[in-house]
Amino acid sequence: MQFNIDEEKSSRAATDINPSNRISDEVIGRENAISGSYNTLSGLVEEVRSAVNSEIMDREWSVQQLENAISQMVSDRENALTAEQDARSAADEDLSGNIIAERNSRIEEVKVERERIDAMLSGSTIDLNQLHELVTAYQTSDNDILVQIGNITSSINLIQGRT
Repeated sequence: MQFNIDEEKSSRAATDINPSNRISDEVIGRENAISGSYNTLSGLVEEVRSAVNSEIMDREWSVQQLENAISQMVSDRENALTAEQDARSAADEDLSGNIIAERNSRIEEVKVERERIDAMLSGSTIDLNQLHELVTAYQTSDNDILVQIGNITSSINLIQGRT
């Protein structure tokens, strides 16, 4: 038994002498573990930072693309509106010119008809100022002329019958 006690004593003595070595080893092991964790976390933080920066750049690029597209659409719409306004303005001018030409043509036709009526009425002692009165007067004159022709024909027949 003494041998076992001596053995234990010597084992404890060797172990007790080395507690500082064991603590030192434990500290070094913990420091290494902490350093490894720190390096791992630092790497992960850098990956996340890089991913966030990349995402920010992608979003900024997308926003710029959208702004460019919107700007182009606004420009296209403004150009289309200007073209439509110009086309409508030109069409309005054409239409206005056509209306004026048509009005002048109608005025000229009315003037010609008035001149014809005035020519028919010139020399007449009757005041005929409406087309209906003019038509009635000519029909009456035609009837009077036909009656006169009939009377002259009868007179000629009567004269020829005496001979």
